Amino acid sequence: MKNTVFSFIILICLLIACTENEPIIPPLGPQELGERKVLIEEFTGVRCPNCPDGAAEIENLKVRFGKNLIAVSVHSSGSFAIPLPQSAYDFRTDAGDDLLELLGRPLGYPSAVVNRTPPQNTNRLQQGQTAWAGLIQRVLEEAPSVALNLIGQYDDTNRLLKVKVNLLANRSINTPVALSVMLLENKVIDAQLDFNGLIENYEHNHVLRYMFTPSAGLPLGEKLAISQFIERNFEFVIPPTWVATNCEVVAFAHFNGNSKAVIQVEVIDVTE
Repeated sequence: MKNTVFSFIILICLLIACTENEPIIPPLGPQELGERKVLIEEFTGVRCPNCPDGAAEIENLKVRFGKNLIAVSVHSSGSFAIPLPQSAYDFRTDAGDDLLELLGRPLGYPSAVVNRTPPQNTNRLQQGQTAWAGLIQRVLEEAPSVALNLIGQYDDTNRLLKVKVNLLANRSINTPVALSVMLLENKVIDAQLDFNGLIENYEHNHVLRYMFTPSAGLPLGEKLAISQFIERNFEFVIPPTWVATNCEVVAFAHFNGNSKAVIQVEVIDVTE
């Protein structure tokens, strides 16, 4: 009997030891559903004297809302975005022009679209800076319907950037959904006009440089089932004139019908 009990104790200890030493393999895909985050798309230009005030307000809002606010600055077609004689860069992109048509033209500058959701009692997405904080706060009170996880891999030798986007639906969505993925650059020093004249060493941030997806988004389906998992992969060679350490990738899921509202948005640094 003693030998039987002793053998049983030894067996239990071996089982415990095996359990404790067994490696824990984390599940693939998105993490637990995260905090609600909000996208603000600012429309701007180097010849816009009002726009530095709008950019300053966005930086104030980023301090106020922290990592829950993700900003994009779009230099789209029009006289405001034409490079100055002193400009080293042309920030205009075809994607920026498409976004201006998709989201509507501003009535005036500074102007931004918050989460592609209009204020109540209007269909106009473009709003002046006095409306931004309230719109951001309203979206943050909503629970996110999907989780997004971004994984970036950057090779400095060939400047190839690979991006993997994982999406996990937290509930059923019976509306067409699309995915948009953008490459931004921060800390770009170049010319900018304001009301006092020319600023030769102005710091441009959140500048839309490139879109991995079509401007209107990459369709993900007519609807999403609860717990549905989607993975998409992208590649892009970063031009040598862009500073990779100042670049970031922004990805967001959004409705793809009459409503263009952003469902969730995430951001990662290219070289993190």
